[in-house]
Amino acid sequence: KREMIYDEKQKLSTNLQSLPSEKLENVVQIIRKRNPSLCQNEDEIEVDIDSVDTETLWELDRFVTNFKKSLSKNKRKAELVNQGKGEAAQSVPEKVSY
Repeated sequence: KREMIYDEKQKLSTNLQSLPSEKLENVVQIIRKRNPSLCQNEDEIEVDIDSVDTETLWELDRFVTNFKKSLSKNKRKAELVNQGKGEAAQSVPEKVSY
């Protein structure tokens, strides 16, 4: 694997910080897999991204990318469902009283 350049590390760091809290356990597991000496203070973990090995950085990048893809996929599904509901409501004939 090629080394991650500074801009890629910055982007990864920003993306990791924007993950929902339920996904952070996955991040910790990825980092711990190759860095068992990682210490954690209670619920907070601080990682110096420059000290993380290249393989781990790219694995974290894949995790974030896959998470974002699943989010946009779910968002598209929700939009299609909502769009379908709107169309269904429009196609229902109005009740006409005489």
